[in-house]
Amino acid sequence: MLLNWIFMASRLIKPLAFWIAASALIACASSLPPEFQYETSVRSEQGFVNRAERLKAGNALLSAGVVKHPEQALRTALPDSDVKVRKWGLRYFGSNWVRYQVVLEADIKRGDKTTKCREVSTKTPVGAPTLGELRDNDGAELQAQLNKLISACISEVTNPTP
Repeated sequence: MLLNWIFMASRLIKPLAFWIAASALIACASSLPPEFQYETSVRSEQGFVNRAERLKAGNALLSAGVVKHPEQALRTALPDSDVKVRKWGLRYFGSNWVRYQVVLEADIKRGDKTTKCREVSTKTPVGAPTLGELRDNDGAELQAQLNKLISACISEVTNPTP
């Protein structure tokens, strides 16, 4: 009976040790900005164990220096406003896991009015870029699409529709 218990305990310790190691890797690799969205459909970047790989890929994209946090651009363009970026980054379409959209959600308060800027690069997967296209050249296409969304937000704040 005791040998049976020891055998069962040893079978549980390995998965537990693996889970603890994976949790430690996730904690170390989670230096992405909390509002940065990097949702991919790539199998190697899905699941509990591979969360660290997804964070690593997101960190690599941001650390290359091409992709910039949109909050600074919004603050520079709207210096008299209180800017809070809620979400930005990229995500795949549920209907087409190969195509992606760039997203930007920001709340911009100017005086007593708050504009909720909710922009996406494209509403449908038709003509939308792939993950590879967004990540090529250290994220140059991601930044180009993000710049368009930033411009749309600025326009929405400075030229509100009645």
